[in-house]
Amino acid sequence: MASIFNSVARTPAARRFARSYPLDANQNASMERQAQSEVVSALYYETSVGKAVVNAETRLVIGQGLRVEPAPENIPGISIEDRQKFVRDVNTFWRMWCNSPESDYYGRNTFYQQQQIAFREVISAGDVLSHIVFVQDADGNVGLKHQLISGRYVKAPMGEQDTKSQTAGVVFDPATGTEKGFLIAQTDENRYDAYTSVEVSKRDPEGRDVYHLVHIGDVTPNQARGISIFSPVKDSIINLTGFIDAYVAKAKAQAVFAIGFTHDSPLEGQSALEAVKEASDDFPGDGGESTSGSVDFSQTGVVFDMPIGEKPVTIESTAPSLAFSDFVDELCKIICAGCGIPVEVAFSSYNSNYSASRATIKDAEAGLSIIREEFARQYCQPVYEAFVDILVAEGLVSAPGYLEDRLMRKAWLSSTWTGPTVTDIDPLKEINALITAHSHGLVSKERICKTLFGTDYAEVAEIIRQEKDLEKSLGLQEEASGSNPQDDSDAAESERKGEEGWKAKTDTPTR
Repeated sequence: MASIFNSVARTPAARRFARSYPLDANQNASMERQAQSEVVSALYYETSVGKAVVNAETRLVIGQGLRVEPAPENIPGISIEDRQKFVRDVNTFWRMWCNSPESDYYGRNTFYQQQQIAFREVISAGDVLSHIVFVQDADGNVGLKHQLISGRYVKAPMGEQDTKSQTAGVVFDPATGTEKGFLIAQTDENRYDAYTSVEVSKRDPEGRDVYHLVHIGDVTPNQARGISIFSPVKDSIINLTGFIDAYVAKAKAQAVFAIGFTHDSPLEGQSALEAVKEASDDFPGDGGESTSGSVDFSQTGVVFDMPIGEKPVTIESTAPSLAFSDFVDELCKIICAGCGIPVEVAFSSYNSNYSASRATIKDAEAGLSIIREEFARQYCQPVYEAFVDILVAEGLVSAPGYLEDRLMRKAWLSSTWTGPTVTDIDPLKEINALITAHSHGLVSKERICKTLFGTDYAEVAEIIRQEKDLEKSLGLQEEASGSNPQDDSDAAESERKGEEGWKAKTDTPTR
């Protein structure tokens, strides 16, 4: 695609910043991805700034994993009790499946860990291919596994150009223009640099969507492949890394105490530099070999008597060093802005006042919540729907009308996804504010649990009930409820003074 930064596009139109945007969002997608992937894939693995940005977004968007909250719609003919039972049963089976490595096609990670891996791949490489696998055991029981395939393996065969029906490894239906399959690279048995591409269908024989190419933050409508968040800032990260390397090299050079020699008059006898070389010859290196012809500055504590007319001059760099920190900070701000995350959040550095830091956190929370919702819709929701399909088909949960009516199924599958809460600067203030709102009937306990800790109130209440029953059975409840007589008297005295003060205010006549 032509660009004002591309030397091929140095036309009068390009010089006037008149870039041409084709109507087809997937024009030359294979060529562009190949050119970018070699650079952006290394920015996460090989640069500290890229690592910090990706890890910060993963920590704040995914955390330990996105949790589903089944919320069936108010379906006519379905009682509240039926919906509540559906939610409880689905939650029970879903947690068991998500917390087990058996949910992974390769048996390595839990589904929550797969979310972290997938999200890192999406934002660093551009997209990831999600594969839902239905399996059946010897007894005929149907199960579910999930496979992650890197977007780097979704590509056309070697040397094949994009067409209207296939671009960058995505196969389209010519009649509708929608995705119908993907080309997945399969390496040769003996070589990794040679591969062929195998086409897989987006839907299985039963018509279920089993392959989903997940990419978020698309910049062009109808584009088939995702774009790494590093694409607009890759040059800035490379320049920053190069600048830091150069500055470190400069610091190392300055760490060496180097001395030069000046001559005001013709030298008489051996110069000091020649004496240093001669001394180096007298002190062989570790290998026992002479270092003749080179100057060894590792020998310390040696003083040479310089001849007349020769004096030492310390060699120092005059390059400015005070601007290093400011330059790095400003460039990091530019990089983080291009990646859509505040620099304070990316580097966990909150050096401003309370109001500024809290505004930064809330701004990050607003932006990342959009990313979380988009990722959950594309990646998590299809897996959840396939899982509930199995539960209903196997009779493990009851959902009348689920299998017979498409709209009923959609109503039963309605859900929300919650992630980690963004830490507040002063948690006590936020907790007190929510408690005050709850006392005035403005917020529920369920919302407080979600906002503060990302937990479900029903689960918290059940755990608290179990803890109380346990304490009661062990005889710990009486001890916990016991109080110090002195504390009781102090509390009573404080309450008495408060009542007297309130009475004095109300008894005071008004004019």
